Amino acid sequence: MNKKIKHYLGLTLLLLPLLPFSLTYAETVEEVPTGESTISSMADDPLKEYKEKAANQVSTIESTPETEATESQPEVNSTEDTPTSESSNEDIPEAEVKSKPQTKGGIGPQTVNLIEGVDIDADFAQLLRTDASVQNLGTSWSGYGKAQDQLTDDDMVALNQIGVAFKNLNSLMGIEYAVNLTNLICPGNSLNSLDLSANTALASLSCPDNQLTSLNLSTNTALTTLICNNNQLTNLDVSASTLLTYFFCNDNKLVDLDISANTSLVDLNCSMNVLTSLDITSNILLKNLYCFNNKLTSLDAHDHPSLRVLECYVNELNTLNLNGALALEELNCGGNKLTTLDVSDLTSLWFLVCGENGMTNLILDGAIALRELDCDINKLTSLDLSTNVALQRLVCTRNSISSLDLSNNKDLRSLTCWMNEISNLNLEGLTLLNYLDCNTNKLTELDVSDLISLRNLNCAINELTSLNVNGAIALEMLECYGNKLTDIDTSTNLLMQWFNCNNNNLDDLDVSKNTLLTNFDCSQNKLIDLDVSMNSLLEKLICENNQLTDITSANNLNQLVELSAGFQKIILPIPIVSVGGEAEVDILKTTGHAGLSASNIDITPSPSFTYNGDKILMSNVTRFSLSDKSISFSYDGSQLTEGASSGTKSFGGTITFFSASDLVHTIVPNKKKVYSGEKLKWTWTIESMSVKKAEDTYAEVSLPAGLVIDPSSITKDGGPATLADINGTNNHGDLNYGETIEFTFETTATGIVNDWLKAKGRVDWDDDTITGPYNNETEGLVQIQDDEQTYTPKDSDDMALQSVPIYFNHGTNPIVNTAQTHHLHSMNYQSNTNVVTDGFYTRIKDDRSVSTGWKLTAKLSDFKDSSNSLMPNGTGTSLKLENMSIERVTDRDTPQETIDPSPTGADVPSSVQTTETLVAGQPTAKTLVSAQPNEGQDTWQLRMPFDKISLNLPANAGKKGTIYKAKLTWSLDDTP
Repeated sequence: MNKKIKHYLGLTLLLLPLLPFSLTYAETVEEVPTGESTISSMADDPLKEYKEKAANQVSTIESTPETEATESQPEVNSTEDTPTSESSNEDIPEAEVKSKPQTKGGIGPQTVNLIEGVDIDADFAQLLRTDASVQNLGTSWSGYGKAQDQLTDDDMVALNQIGVAFKNLNSLMGIEYAVNLTNLICPGNSLNSLDLSANTALASLSCPDNQLTSLNLSTNTALTTLICNNNQLTNLDVSASTLLTYFFCNDNKLVDLDISANTSLVDLNCSMNVLTSLDITSNILLKNLYCFNNKLTSLDAHDHPSLRVLECYVNELNTLNLNGALALEELNCGGNKLTTLDVSDLTSLWFLVCGENGMTNLILDGAIALRELDCDINKLTSLDLSTNVALQRLVCTRNSISSLDLSNNKDLRSLTCWMNEISNLNLEGLTLLNYLDCNTNKLTELDVSDLISLRNLNCAINELTSLNVNGAIALEMLECYGNKLTDIDTSTNLLMQWFNCNNNNLDDLDVSKNTLLTNFDCSQNKLIDLDVSMNSLLEKLICENNQLTDITSANNLNQLVELSAGFQKIILPIPIVSVGGEAEVDILKTTGHAGLSASNIDITPSPSFTYNGDKILMSNVTRFSLSDKSISFSYDGSQLTEGASSGTKSFGGTITFFSASDLVHTIVPNKKKVYSGEKLKWTWTIESMSVKKAEDTYAEVSLPAGLVIDPSSITKDGGPATLADINGTNNHGDLNYGETIEFTFETTATGIVNDWLKAKGRVDWDDDTITGPYNNETEGLVQIQDDEQTYTPKDSDDMALQSVPIYFNHGTNPIVNTAQTHHLHSMNYQSNTNVVTDGFYTRIKDDRSVSTGWKLTAKLSDFKDSSNSLMPNGTGTSLKLENMSIERVTDRDTPQETIDPSPTGADVPSSVQTTETLVAGQPTAKTLVSAQPNEGQDTWQLRMPFDKISLNLPANAGKKGTIYKAKLTWSLDDTP
C-alpha cells in the first residue's frame, strides 16, 4: 500500500506545473495582422470558410454601422454565397450554427459578440470576463473586464491557455472559438461532455474529476498530455493523438483502449477501469505503466527496454511476459492468478509485490538488486533468497512456508512472515533487523539475543516454550501472547514501552527494569503476584484472568488510566471454620481497603457476607459446604486508589475453596530445656485433616549439629523404624481423613547455656487436585539449661515454681575457734553455667486469669553429714542473701525470651526482700517476695547475685574431713 501511495504522489508532483487547479486563467496568443489567419489551412481551421466569405462581401459590411453588428449569429446576405461543398445546417440548433463574424473596415471577417447562454456558456463566460486569474501569466487579454455579452470571438481566438479548475461548471460551450488553445485545465467541475475537435492546436488537456461520458479528441493531433481520470467514460478514441506522451485515463468505465497509434507514450495510467485486454506492443517507449484494477487476463511487456515501473495488480492475469524488460525496477502484480513468476533476468528490479496470486513458484535467481519483496497470500512452500543479498524488506505472510533460510540476507531490516508453518527461524547475524513479525507459526523456541537493532517483535500465537530477548537492547515493543511460555526475562530490555504476554503459562514475571513501559498486558496467565511499583509511566495495565490477590503495587502510578484486574481465578484451601459456622477470607489487598463486595456462586446453604476492609467474613458455612465451591468478589472501581485519580479500574474474580489434602504435623521434645549432654525424646505426629486423601507421603527431619540422633531409637507407630523413614527416602503411602503417622526418636543435646536447638520436620505429599504436589514444615525447639539451675515447667499448672538454684557450693573451709563468713568461689562453678556472671534466680509463673496474690518463701534446714548427724557446734549457722531483686520475664521458654531487670507497672509484686538471712534449722520460712491481689500475674524471677551469697559458720563448727549439707526449701503460696 505504501508503494501505491508513492506512485500516486509522484504522478501528482509531475503534473503540478500543468494543473494549477485553484486558478481560472486564460492566455492570449501572439498578436497577428488583421485578416491574417493563424491557422494554415481550411482543413485545420473550421472557421476559415467564414473568414473568406466575409472578405468577399466587404461592400455589404461597409454600410453597416459598427454598433449595429448582429450578435446573435453571423451576418449572411444570401444562401448563394454558401460554398456548395458544405452540407445544409437546417437541422442544427441555432446556438450550434456559428460562422466567423466579419472584421471592421472591410479588411477581414467581422468581430462578433458572443451571447452568453447561446454562443458560450454563461458561467464559463463570466469566469473568463471577471476572474483576474485569466491573466495568470501576466499577459494582457482583451476579454478581461468586459460586461455580459461583450466577449467576442476574437477574444477567444486570442487565448492559448485556459484554467478553470473546480469552478462548478456544467459546460464549456464556446471553447470551440478558442481555436489557438494549446492548454486546457478544467478538473473538478460537473462537465458531462467535452468536444475539442475545433481546438486542433491543443497540446495539453487536464479534465479529471468531472462527470464526462463523452470526450471528442478526433482532430487533436498535437496532443501530448491527456489527463481525464475520474470520469464516467466508457470509450475513448485517441488514435489521432499520435504525439501523446502522458496519458492518464484511470478511474473511468473503459471497456477497451486502443493505444497502438500512440507510439510516443512514456507514461500510461489506465487503472481502475474494466479493461479485459491491453496491447502495448507498439508502445516501446513506455517507462511507467499503471493498469491495475481492471480485468486483464494477460499482459505482454516483453522487449520493452525502457519500462521502469509496472503496476498491474488486481486483475485476472494468468500470464505476464516480462522477457526483455531488463530496465524494470518496480513491479506490482499482486491480486492476480499467476501461479508462477520468473523475474530471474530482471537485474535492475529492486521492488516486487506479487501477493494474492495463489502462486506456487517464485523464481528470484538473478534479481540481485531486489531490496523489497512482498509475496504474501500465496501457496509458496519454500522461498529461495540465497542470491538476493541486497534484500532489506521481506513480506511473505499467509503462505505454507515451513523453513526460511536468511543466512545470506545480512542487510535485512524488516521481516514479516506471519501465518506460515515455520518451525525454526535462525536469525543469527541479522544485526540490522529492526522489525520482526513471525506470529502464527509453529515455532517452539526463538532467540533474538544478538539482534541489537530490533525495535519491534511480534512472535505471538506460536508454540514457544523458550524466548530469549536478552541483548535485544533496542526493543521497544514485544508481542509474545498466545504461546506456552512459563518464564521470560526482560531485564535487559530497558527501552521497552509495549509488552503483551497474555495467554501463556507464566507464574512469575519481573518488569522492575522496564521502567519505560506504558502499555502492559499480562492477562490469562498463572500469576499469583505482580509488582509494577517501578513502572511509573504505565498508562494501561491489563492483568485479568490470573490468580492475583494484591494490586497495591499499582498505587502511586499517576498516569495509569486503565487498570483491568478482573476475572481473577483464586484457588484456596478451605479456611478454618469456627464452631459457630463462621469463616474468614483474608487474602485480598488494596490500598484503600474499601469498595469490596462478594456474592455466592454455588455454596449450599448460601452464606451471608460482611466485610472488614479487604476481608470477607462468611457465616452459615461448614468445611463440607465450602468444599470445591466458589464465591465471587469485586471492588467498586471508584473506590480503588491505585492508578490515576480518574480512568477505568476493576478488580474482581472468583475464589474457589478446594478440598485439597491437608497434612498437619508437629515435632515435640519431651523436655523444653535440657542440660548439655542430656538425652531427650522427640515425638513427630503427622495427621490428615481433609476428606481429600493425601497420597505418596514422605517425611524428612533435619537436625543441627547440637542434636545427634540415636538410630536405634527410631520408631514408627510404635514399631521399629530406620533413618530412611525420616530422611525423605521411604514412601509412607496414603493418609485418609483423620489418619496419622507417629515417629519417635531420641537425641543427645549439646551446647552452651541458653542455646536453642531446632529440629525441623518436612512432609511432602500429593493428591489429584490442580495445586499439588504439596509440602509443609514444622519445627521443635529445645534449650540448653544452666547446670546450676533446675527446670520444672509444670505446663499443666497455671501457677508454679519453674526454676531454682541447684546448690550453693561453699567449698572446703578450715575449722577455727572464731566465727567465719564464707562466700562462693568461681573455682567451684566450672560447669556449663552463667551463675558466676549473672547470678542465681528463682522463677515463678502466675498464669491465672484472676490473681489473688502469692508469696515466695525460703527455709534452710540443719547441716548434716552423710550419716544424717548434725554438724558439731553448728547452732546459729546461717545463709545470707544480699542485693536480691525482682525481674520480669517476657515470652518465657522461647527464643524470643527477654529479661527486664527493672520492671514497672501496677502488677509488679509490691514486697521484695533485698536482703535476708536464713538460719539453719529454724522451722519458720522467710518471705522473700510477696504479691498482693492483682499483682504478680506474669513470669517473674528473684535474682540473687553470685558474690552476695554467703555462709556464716560459728566457732569450731564441723568436724575435720567431713562434708555437711543443708536443704534450702523454696515454697510458692497462692496467697500473700
